[in-house]
Amino acid sequence: MAQTLERLMGRMGGDSAYNQALRRYQSVYDQRRLAAKQAYETTDASLARELAGLRDTYDQQRAKSAGDTAQAYSQADRQALSRGMQRSSYTGATLGNISLSGVADQRRIDESQRKHEGDIASQRTLLSSQLSQQLRQYDADQQNDALAYADELRREQQQYQLQLQQMQMDYYMWKSEFDAKYGA
Repeated sequence: MAQTLERLMGRMGGDSAYNQALRRYQSVYDQRRLAAKQAYETTDASLARELAGLRDTYDQQRAKSAGDTAQAYSQADRQALSRGMQRSSYTGATLGNISLSGVADQRRIDESQRKHEGDIASQRTLLSSQLSQQLRQYDADQQNDALAYADELRREQQQYQLQLQQMQMDYYMWKSEFDAKYGA
């Protein structure tokens, strides 16, 4: 009976229920946070690679457009020269239109690149926001779980105290009866 009393008393002492509850859930939520951060980093790195590849793709489009414009300009200039129209207003207008078309193509490519880069930047911002929100949710969930477990530990502790009190009362009654019967 004395050992049982000591066990009950040992369970009641020691660390606070809340600290025990925090330790119980710490590794679980640390693992969740780590997994969320790793998923974020993987996705963000993928978007960063896509962004870098995007720049190369658009640079190639710009170079092709510039080459096509230069080729069309050169071809129109050669044709005008072969016809003897190199100084005509028609040739000037044609060459001017080719140059304007090339500039417009460059602008469209630039605008398309800016839009695509903006979309990727938005995805990265959203991803970062989602990670932040998820981490805050994990913090709140851990706090709630720890509080619930601490309440459970406190209820257990109260139960142990009641058991301890009952055992002490039983022991004192038994001892009183024993002393009365056998004289102490």
